[in-house]
Order: sequence, then C-alpha cells, then structure tokens
Amino acid sequence: MIALGIIGWPLDLTLSPKLHEHLFKVADLSGKYDTLPIQKLDSLKLDELIDEYVGLNVTVPHKQSIYEELASTSISSDSVRVIGAANTIVVNNGSTSLHNTDYKGFLAEVSRLNYKTENKTVLILGSGGSSKSIKYALTRLNPKEVYVASRNPNGKQLGYSDLSLIKEKVNMIVNTTPLGMPPYEKKNPLEADIEFKNLEILIDIGYSKRESNLMKRYKDVEIVNGLGMLIAQGIESFNLWTKSKLIFSELYMEIKELLEEEIYD
Repeated sequence: MIALGIIGWPLDLTLSPKLHEHLFKVADLSGKYDTLPIQKLDSLKLDELIDEYVGLNVTVPHKQSIYEELASTSISSDSVRVIGAANTIVVNNGSTSLHNTDYKGFLAEVSRLNYKTENKTVLILGSGGSSKSIKYALTRLNPKEVYVASRNPNGKQLGYSDLSLIKEKVNMIVNTTPLGMPPYEKKNPLEADIEFKNLEILIDIGYSKRESNLMKRYKDVEIVNGLGMLIAQGIESFNLWTKSKLIFSELYMEIKELLEEEIYD
C-alpha cells in the first residue's frame, strides 16, 4: 500500500484526502492519504513521518519552514530553491526530495481559464509560501508588472495602505491570504475604499461553502476560487509519488464535482 499524507495546521477543512483517494482509484493503485495535523514542526517528528510515508504534502503554515528544516538533508528541485518553499516531499529508497507543485498548479489553472497575462499587471495579496510560488509561476507568463502586498512588507513589497498607488493599473488579483476562509469568513484583505477599475480577473486560492467578501465585491469581473489550483497541484504531487501520468485537463471536471459535493454537503 502506498502511504501518503498531508502536514499542516489546522487541517479540519482540507480536501486533499478526498482528492487523493479519487486519484488512487483513477490510477488503479492501492493506497492511503492521512491528515497529519502538526502545529509546530520538529526534526524528530519529521524523521518519523519520512520513515512512515513515501509522500507528503505540506500546507499552511509549514511550506517555508519545511524547506528550511530539510534543505540540508534533501534534494531540492530548482523551483523549491528559488521559491524558498516546498509543498511536496518524495521519499524514495531512503532519499528525500523536495518539490513545489503549487506553481505548476497555478500555471495549469491560468491555462484552463485561458487568461492571457502578457502585458497585464498582477497584484498578489499575501507574502507566504503560496504567494512566492505564484510569483515564481508568473515569471513564466510575461506579465507587465507583479506586485506583492504584505502586512509586513519587505524590499519591493507593498503595504496594504500603499495599494491606492497602483489601483488604476491592476488587471489581476490573486488572494493567497487565509482571509475569507474559515475561521476568517468575515474578513477581507482589502480595505473597502479601494477600487480597481481595470480589474479583469480575481483568483482567490481558498475555497469554502460561500463566496468570500472579496469575491462578492468584484462581481463584475471573472471570479475563480482555489479548487482548480488545488486539483492541479494535487495531480502533480500524485504523479511524483506514484510515477503516474494523470492529466489535469482530463480529470478536472469530475474531481471538481466530487470536491464540491464535499464542500456543500
């Protein structure tokens, strides 16, 4: 049996087990996918998990700290080294490798949406591991400009109070913050008085039973939640672990319907 799992905190609402149980069926493989809620990482616990599982997903809040913890003892993909965050651990014959399938998930979702980012201005809300992965993905899509907004801006990042300076330029917003997802359903990462007049598309990488307040505000643009990116990055991880060749575009609709049943149940 192929033993897989997901590390994160909290994991009460994760859809990854449902997703990967279905992928096992599609690939005609026997396996399990466990939820492993871990609030604080430590090297001893990680060693135990790496001994027990052949593959692990890593989610909030550990994507950057897992790389820092394992970089010296693992093989890191080029994307992981550039991004500084990993969401997938592969264990093979005693060797551990770190991968980032988040950026590939974002690329696959943008392709599915057929949204052309060339010469567009993109604003990413949040500066964590997912934000870094999406910024890395965007380097392959030739946007005109990419801005990152953070509560604690560093370097070229913008504070949220600075967003009025670019509000006329932004064509795409990607929300990577947890605001809008449980338990922060009533929160909004943007101040109410900011209006992006040239906004064309909003991608909120979260998913819940309801539209987030952010999504409700921009009803006149294309609005997309995070299910597509979740499915795409999950398939990428599954293929790494099992050497399968499952294709996102072929599986998207059936998995989307399956996960929506879980969300709205």
